[in-house]
Amino acid sequence: MKASQQLIRRCSLLDSARGSLQRQTTANSSLKRKYPLPAFPIKPHHVETRLLGATPSDFHETLCEAIRNAQERVYLASLYIGPGALVKYEQEHELLDALRSTKEDVDVKIILDQNRALREVPCDNGEMTSSAQAVADAIKLQDNHKLHLFQVLPTSLDALLPNPLNEVAGVFHIKAYIVDDSLILSGANLSEEYFTDRQDRYLCFSDGGNGLVDFYAKLIDSLCDNSVAYQQGTTNTNVKKIMSPASNTRLLSEINDLFCSEDPRTAEQLLTEDSDTIAVCMPTFHAPSGFWDEAPEYWTDIEATLSLLREGGSDDTTSRIHLSSAYLNPMPDLLKSVQHYPEANFVTAGPLSHGFRPKKQQSGNKGKAWIPTVFDHLIYEASKETHANMWHWERKDWTFHSKGIWIEEGEELLSHVVGSSNFGGRSFERDMESNLLMVFPPSKSSEVSISLQDEWGELMKHSKQVNTKEVLDSAPELPIHVKSVLPFIKSFF
Repeated sequence: MKASQQLIRRCSLLDSARGSLQRQTTANSSLKRKYPLPAFPIKPHHVETRLLGATPSDFHETLCEAIRNAQERVYLASLYIGPGALVKYEQEHELLDALRSTKEDVDVKIILDQNRALREVPCDNGEMTSSAQAVADAIKLQDNHKLHLFQVLPTSLDALLPNPLNEVAGVFHIKAYIVDDSLILSGANLSEEYFTDRQDRYLCFSDGGNGLVDFYAKLIDSLCDNSVAYQQGTTNTNVKKIMSPASNTRLLSEINDLFCSEDPRTAEQLLTEDSDTIAVCMPTFHAPSGFWDEAPEYWTDIEATLSLLREGGSDDTTSRIHLSSAYLNPMPDLLKSVQHYPEANFVTAGPLSHGFRPKKQQSGNKGKAWIPTVFDHLIYEASKETHANMWHWERKDWTFHSKGIWIEEGEELLSHVVGSSNFGGRSFERDMESNLLMVFPPSKSSEVSISLQDEWGELMKHSKQVNTKEVLDSAPELPIHVKSVLPFIKSFF
């Protein structure tokens, strides 16, 4: 492909991902043309490649060290933080100790899922604790040290469902970790298994990431301003519910302001006006179905991802797509968007390394023997609608939690997606998510793009291609009540 054609190809990918190629609507249409996503061209010094392909312990060590040395801010957004309920959970204790050591003049903002953070777990001494309680104790709540709990579910539904059913219905799932001018985007939560033996991914931006770090800080600010400010003694039964229609409306206004870009630069300018640019990054946001009372003005994560995938596979004979998901349950729109790729590969957890397999640990998810079988059913049904090769990742004593999308052509990486989404039913309909879409300039492979491709290669070293029908036939039987309702509850997985 000629250089000019390569550039046109990358520009089309970038415009598709941003939402710049939306069809104009007529004056009588009820659908408004949405604003494109903000875009951040980044240079080599904006990415710390040492965390690409890093181990969970590397991630833990990097985050703890950064927090201990923080000078201005520590902003953490996660599903939950491990409370260090057991003495043996040394990594959780080390993270809490790092938070405990932050200086009083450092701004600390932590936002977690409300129901997950308030779930009580037993300690070694027989007492009960929770993620929220442990974090609040560590950061010593004060004017500039705050813990916020985000409520995803409508108040009426949240009050009706006991824990953990309220978590099944939907959670705050964003993972973004900011210390000073650095940002780590990951799928990892902040608990023992994510620091030791759960395979995940970490993309670290430094030196402000050309504004990307501050952008995520503003996102966390908005989410915190529209959530519950935790106070000692808060529990699942007395937590104040403030996610009213009024505050939801305010949050939508703030998210619209943040994710609606009026940047006049074209895709070609973003990719080429600075010869040092190695990628253009676009952050996304996804709210659960029905969360907003009116249609958002921003280009949503699902719209951006599907548009990117469709463009990546259009009129092409050589591109490949790879997708990794901890809990693979691809929706019809996603399967349709990859149908034109000559090669497609989906990797997920095998039975040995499934995150929901029964476990002995007392913190985190204990797992159910039938839950991996649910995914076997879902993957088998999906395999009948796609030509994608299905792979199982397995490693003894490890669980699998990696997520991402790679679009390649020849030896080059065209585009990449990293973040919190599993690209399945929950991510599309139930949970609050944020991803980062990246498009790379043509004929300019960098250490970053090569390292991202190497990550896929490393995943394949522990993966084997599977026949989904054979996997399903060898899986444990589903309980009859689960099997009978599975077609109606696919979006909960």
